Amino acid sequence: MELNQTQNLLDDKTKTAITRFEEGWTCSQVILCSFNEDFPIDINTAKAISCGFAGGMRCGEICGAISAAIMVIGLWSFHVEANEMKQKSLCFDTVSKFNESFDKRYSSMMCRDILGYDIRDLEERKKFPGQQRRVCPPIIKAIIEILMDCI
Repeated sequence: MELNQTQNLLDDKTKTAITRFEEGWTCSQVILCSFNEDFPIDINTAKAISCGFAGGMRCGEICGAISAAIMVIGLWSFHVEANEMKQKSLCFDTVSKFNESFDKRYSSMMCRDILGYDIRDLEERKKFPGQQRRVCPPIIKAIIEILMDCI
């Protein structure tokens, strides 16, 4: 794909993802659904599968957008290769590449570290109104960029 086409695709995926996030979709949903058309998965299935991963599976663990990125890598790697062992190897290598790239940009993959509070703690959540709306869009954008570089 030409560099200009790649940039346009990145811009389109990012814009759609951020718009959906602002409409109330979860971070995990916007990542997986940004790539659903590239693979044999419809948007409603992608949205349903990824929903529960938001907020680090609702306990502040691995960021839901990162979990969805790993789902995208799985769809991509098993879509590319015909041999199961090659698919697994491609998937694992690409997940490692994604993780390295994310680690270079951010100090943690944990939702609670990224947000700056533990989402399980209602009192903590009250201290940070609108935090997800401020913090998550740049993370979503970065994850889409890294994914497009990896796959």
